[in-house]
Amino acid sequence: MLTRLNGLVAATFSPLDEKYRIKHDVIEQLVERYVAHQIAGIFICGSTGEAVSLSIKKRKELAEAFIKAASGKLKVMVHVGHNSVDEACDLAKHAQAIGADAISAAPPSYFDISTAQQLVSTLHPILAKAPDLPFFYYHIPSKTGVDISMIKLLEIAGEHLPSMAGIKYTAEKLDEFQTCINRFGSRFQMLYGFDEMYLYSLVAGGEAVVGSTYNYMAPLYHKIKESFLEGKLKLANKYQQEAIDIIKVIISYPLIPSQRSCMKFIGYDCGPAILPHCSLSKSEASELKAKLENTTFFKWASIKALDPPESKAG
Repeated sequence: MLTRLNGLVAATFSPLDEKYRIKHDVIEQLVERYVAHQIAGIFICGSTGEAVSLSIKKRKELAEAFIKAASGKLKVMVHVGHNSVDEACDLAKHAQAIGADAISAAPPSYFDISTAQQLVSTLHPILAKAPDLPFFYYHIPSKTGVDISMIKLLEIAGEHLPSMAGIKYTAEKLDEFQTCINRFGSRFQMLYGFDEMYLYSLVAGGEAVVGSTYNYMAPLYHKIKESFLEGKLKLANKYQQEAIDIIKVIISYPLIPSQRSCMKFIGYDCGPAILPHCSLSKSEASELKAKLENTTFFKWASIKALDPPESKAG
């Protein structure tokens, strides 16, 4: 079973060329960066990876490529959610077969899911196809429309979903997030999903987070946590504000295309956005870069590696 995660989990982009062929060299470069930046694990084929816009075949190929590159270096969580439960089951079975460390799934989103019991019934066959892997429910109501109580889900998950390990919680209800930790933290782990609210997740008792901006400015978030743990709350707040200011610039353009441009700015060409997303135009990318130059984005993104933990201790 997966040990509890601690720290940053990077939600990866899907490096593809214009013909949607996998850019294996970029995946290998990204893994090297994650290791150098002390990333705890990676979350692949999620929202940042635009997996809902890809075929099952391509999702499997991406999972295989990331797991091969990250083997022995990083924990790998594969998102297997799909509007078809049958397809989600197939992806879950595949993830276990190729050596994933955990799986996650957002729920089907076309037809309504209105109760925790209905959600459990929907998730059960998916978990059954990968019984050896810890499962994290992907709670992202802004995309799925499924906004039932996560407290209620955890109350019944222990009995009905034996491999459930926790929730990837991408919602703004920090009171619910905190309650889930306080009531169920010994059994389930809560992974927070809004990068601009990282500090607040630490205050609520969170141990690990999953997010897209950890791809390119993980050192800034390490500073937030380091300052928080040292009791330097004003400094932690200052660093968090830097992240907020950067994110505000990025989201002033379409989010995924904007972030793909960010990766290209720092030397990782993950390719074009996947339809229905459209890549930024050259002028838009130039504008974005100019705006980011007025923040601390390039200061943090240009850091090549962090000192090993033992060096800091010494």
